[in-house]
Parts: sequence; C-alpha cells; structure tokens
Amino acid sequence: MPKSVEELTKVSQIPARRTKTPNESIVQDGKEEFSAVINNDLFCPEPLSSFSTQLSPIVISTLTNQMGIERLTKIQTRALSPILGKSNVLMKSETGSGKTLAYLIPLIEMLYRQSLEKKISRDDGTFAIILAPTRELCVQVDKVLKKITSSLNFMVCGGIMGGEKRKSEKERLRKGVNILVATPGRLEDHLRSTQSFKCDKVKYLILDEADILLDFGFEERVKNIYQMLIQRKLQNPLISQNQTEKTLSESIQKVLVSATLHSKIQTLAQQIDVVNALYIGHGSDGEFIEKVFNLITDKLPSNIFTIPAHLTQYAIIVPPQFRLVMLAGFLRSKTMSESLEQEPGKIIVFLSCCDSVEFHYNFFKYFQSKFKFIKEVPLIHVPLFKLHGDIEQKERTNIFKQFSDAKEGVLFCTDVAARGLDLPCVKWIVQYDPPGNPKEYLHRIGRTARMGVKGHAVMFLHPHEELYKKLLEKYKLTIHEIKGETCLESIILSFRRKSMRDPIEAAAWLQNIFEQELVNSGKENTELYSLAVNAYFSYIKYYSTHGGDVKYIFHLNNLHLGHLAKSFALKDSPSKI
Repeated sequence: MPKSVEELTKVSQIPARRTKTPNESIVQDGKEEFSAVINNDLFCPEPLSSFSTQLSPIVISTLTNQMGIERLTKIQTRALSPILGKSNVLMKSETGSGKTLAYLIPLIEMLYRQSLEKKISRDDGTFAIILAPTRELCVQVDKVLKKITSSLNFMVCGGIMGGEKRKSEKERLRKGVNILVATPGRLEDHLRSTQSFKCDKVKYLILDEADILLDFGFEERVKNIYQMLIQRKLQNPLISQNQTEKTLSESIQKVLVSATLHSKIQTLAQQIDVVNALYIGHGSDGEFIEKVFNLITDKLPSNIFTIPAHLTQYAIIVPPQFRLVMLAGFLRSKTMSESLEQEPGKIIVFLSCCDSVEFHYNFFKYFQSKFKFIKEVPLIHVPLFKLHGDIEQKERTNIFKQFSDAKEGVLFCTDVAARGLDLPCVKWIVQYDPPGNPKEYLHRIGRTARMGVKGHAVMFLHPHEELYKKLLEKYKLTIHEIKGETCLESIILSFRRKSMRDPIEAAAWLQNIFEQELVNSGKENTELYSLAVNAYFSYIKYYSTHGGDVKYIFHLNNLHLGHLAKSFALKDSPSKI
C-alpha cells in the first residue's frame, strides 16, 4: 500500500491520451502568441504631489485624503498626459496595476476643468460613458468613481446594468447622470427605449476590459451603441450644426483598457471609429512603450502578460479520490491564524461550473455548522461565500460587497470573479479546476498580489494533468510544487491524536467521514446529496468541452470516473448514482 500521496499519485496515474500533439517550440493561444514577464516596477517613484502641473489641487487632495494614494502606478503615470491631451488610447497593463484609476483620474480632471469654464449639473446629461462587460465590474468601477468624486458634489455618477430595475434606471437617466457606468446590453436597451436619456453631449467613451467585451460577444452591441450615440448628437440641432457624422465621431475621445490584447481588438476599435491610437503598455520584447499605431495597417505588439514579482505560484498533484480531502486540508491550513502570520486574509477558490460552486459551498457550510469534529472544532472557521452566474443580480451584488468588506473568508466561484474585479486582502487563489486556456489562468491569479501586496496562487491537478503545469512553464511562469502531505498536516494535528503521522491514513479517515455524512444527509435531506450528484455530472460535461489545443491534457478518457465520484464525497460508483 502506498505510504505517501506522491506514491499514490504515481500508482493512480492513467496514461494520457494525446488527441493533438502540442507545438513544443512556440506558445500560442489559438492564433495569438504571448508570454509572461515579471514586473518588479509597479509604482512611479515620484510622489503624487509632483503632478500638480497636471492635476488640480482638489483632485490631488481627494486621491490623497479620501483614497490614501501617495504615489501613482506606472500605468497611471504613463496614461495621464495622453488622456489629458485628448488622444485616443489603447492601454494594456497587468491585473492589479491600477488601470481603473489610470483612466478615471484624467477623466475627472478634464470634467473638473470643464466645470470651471461652465458649471456642470446633472441637467446637462451624460458626458462620459464607461462600458464594462460584467455587472460586478460595473459595481466596482462605480464604487471607485464615487470615491474619487466625493469632493465634487456637482458631478453625478451612476451605473446601469442587467438584473436591476429598468424603471428606476430610467428615472435616474431622466434626471441626468454625468458619468455613466454600464453593461453593453443594458446601455443598448436604454438608448433604444429611453428617450429622456440625455447623452448627446457625450465626449468620452471608455471600454474597460475590452478583451472581455470581445470574449463575451459584445462586439456588435458596442458598434450599435456607438452608432446610436452619434445619431443622438445628430438629432440635437444645437450640437450638430455645421457638423458631419465624422466630425461628431471625432469629438468623442475613446480609451480602450485591457490586460491582454485580443486578436480582434483592432476590429473593435474600428467599430467606434478609432484609426490611430496611442498604445501604452509592454512591447513584444517586454519593454514598456508608448507608440501611435494605425489600427488598420499596423500590427500591435504580441501579448506580453506581466506577472507581479510578489506573486508566488504553486501546483499540487492530487489523485482524484483525495481531491476533496486535500482541498479541505489546504483551506483549513491557510485559514488558521498562525498560517496567515496573525493577519486575516481571504481565499478565492475557482471551480468549473455553477453546480460545482453550489456543492462545495454547501458541503463546507455543512461541515462548518452541522458537523463537529473532535473537541467541537469546525473544519473551516472563517466565513464562506459563493458567487456564480446563476445567482440573482441583487444577491450577487450583496455577496460581492460582503466578501469585499470581510477581513477573512473563502469565496467559491466560477470565472465570473476572474476578470477585472479588485477584491482586497486576497492572499490565496486556488484553481481547484484549472482552465484550459492559459490566459484564463493568468487572469485568475490576477485577483491576488494587487498593488504591490504579496499574494499566492495554487492549482490542483489530476496526475495526468501535470502536462498543464509544463505547458504554463513555457510561458516563462515559475510554478513550485507543493507536496500533498503538507495539506493534511492540519487535519492530522487538529482532529486526530498526534501519534498519527501517515498522510494516507489521515486522508482515508477524513474521506470516510465525508462519504458517510453525505450518505446520512441523503437519507435525512436529499439537497446536499443531489448537489453532489449534479456537480459530478457537470464536472464530466465541463471536462469534455476543453478546446482541441489542450485536449491531449484534459481528455475525458484520462479520468477514472469511480475515483472522480469520491472527489464529490460520493461513495457509490457512477453506475449506481
């Protein structure tokens, strides 16, 4: 019998079926080549006060006193002058580098200068529109926007997004919103149906997370939105006098913000009449550049994804029958106060689908509240949260706020939380179900190590998925391996006598408890058992949908379905479920 997790891993490994031979010499994502570099230089060395020639005293005061900002980041510094100079900008920078403030600071400065010439009121309608791909990102941008305008009471900010009541949004738009944050679908809807929406004075259009707008299929909606904005301008005789559609289009400054460069980003820019744009970001060689590109004829730099120097990445190779036990041990060890060096922190666990989020959240909630181990010790003592796309918008917003405000906790979520969101004090990212697309892996780990704070990321891999770790290492990522035994130490010491040192025995002991409790819950309350069964089948479906470029790693034939069932605490084989 194997005496360690490492030995068990070797025994349980199934030879991978290679459906496609990977290109060993070049790293690609579809047709897009990209690589990763370490960024050791996040902040500008000069203090915020040194920007007094570019920023008004009230803006500097708000940033310093209301937001606690002493220095700008590099991307904020580089973007300031071009945006203030009315250039169309394509901004690319890593997650956690301060991209939101990189466009908000000059935007607020420009509107403040405008107010000095002619007083701004909400009756003027909308001057700036910020498009964001998700409702959570809209909420986040709106929150930052309200902070930065807290000293400018005349400036009205607000958001409209799917899941909210259209009637109340219509009323806000009728009264006037100077800076509007919106999801594409809801903005398009109001442009078509809300005639009282005053948007003929729009001067600034910002596409936040432009690459995700493309990934989510919003290209056509963005085009429609832009055309309707131009039509609204044309319909106002005071604005359209002696103006053509082209000159009205040129009167709108556009900023596209992204962490990666999508192959269609140039097409998206052309949809909103951007031909020449100042690119601010890393060049193909990894150096930081500012260069004007013709988006019709020029080729943009290849994707360089920058990784914070203070982010440490790990991988755990886990046999499927012990995945749930390892996750429990890992979460317990990282939420114990001594493991966080007496400082509270948060963990985000990324899962493959909504069913899996529901199962894992409710499973650990059950072992937190209804089942007590030796000495009445709960398995995980910190608050637990869940977030996925099937949750109603109002509840999602509340959960997002609760987790953001919490000092510690564990969030189980799908990729709805992977892109653009700034969740403070996240110390660990756990990719329990790794994404097939390496770019999604990079976006996920971007939820930690933000703004110069240390962070860690770990992914759980089946034995046959170790090839994925090797694939990521081709992107110049350094991924350290964690031995499975370390995840079980807290279980051994907390719940069993100290003489018990065999990790396999500890894992089997805890797995048996998990399975027995799920059987008991199935007799008394079928909800948790049903969640496990649904999550199991959804995981199989998720696994079968991996793209062809990584199918040689994530192939359904590589899974032992009986062992996989145990990773959802199911004692019976799949045929008996």
